[in-house]
Amino acid sequence: MRSLIDWLMNSRRVSAPTNRRAGETPALQGHWVYNGKMTARFICSCEIKLSMTAVSNGNPAIVRTERGFTIAGTRITLYDVMDYITANYPPKLIREKLALTDEQVHAALSYIQAHRTEVEAEYQTVLKTAEEIRQYWEARNRERFAQIEAAPPKPGQEALRAKLEEWKARLKSKL
Repeated sequence: MRSLIDWLMNSRRVSAPTNRRAGETPALQGHWVYNGKMTARFICSCEIKLSMTAVSNGNPAIVRTERGFTIAGTRITLYDVMDYITANYPPKLIREKLALTDEQVHAALSYIQAHRTEVEAEYQTVLKTAEEIRQYWEARNRERFAQIEAAPPKPGQEALRAKLEEWKARLKSKL
């Protein structure tokens, strides 16, 4: 969080606030420039607030954000780590897959072990929500998938479609 504040303090905004009506908050529109390079475009209709919902829990490496328990300085949640733990990945592979340091992996694993029931309960909630979302979109797109499947092949793709069917048949025969 400190580096973001430093970046904003050392950068400058290019372009002035857009027009506004009486009594309205000015709507800002422009670009942030840092070291002479345009790095991000912003459009907002209110003042910029630098607030990240981070709640300390006694372990500075793990913070609670709006996304849940997160490894400090990353966007990786403990639920991402839990996915790999439940798949029986060793810590070394978890570190490589999530691009974490040894200290971050150790902090995450020790936090999970120390607060197993709380993290596991939230993890189950996350899995349930993800499954509900998946089922919603699957049901919503079922009709569209059927239309796509029933559509005739595009002209000129017959050879490609034949190769695909041959590949599918070969895979089925191996099972």
